[in-house]
Amino acid sequence: ITDPSLLVASAIAGTISCNGGTTNIVASAIGGTPGYSYSLNGGAYVTNSSFANITAGNYTINVKDANNLYNQLL
Repeated sequence: ITDPSLLVASAIAGTISCNGGTTNIVASAIGGTPGYSYSLNGGAYVTNSSFANITAGNYTINVKDANNLYNQLL
């Protein structure tokens, strides 16, 4: 029996091209135990890794795997 590999998460956001505009953030994960879920700023965990209509600012994304191990992106 072996432990799963380290859960590694990343995210990318598009460019906001005008004042007051929005973009999308797309998170991804590898490692851990597949069956990932994602939370934006401490909200509910969802299986969709894309967050739409995001305004300029700082965000925290938590990613957890099927074993509830998590990785936090700032």
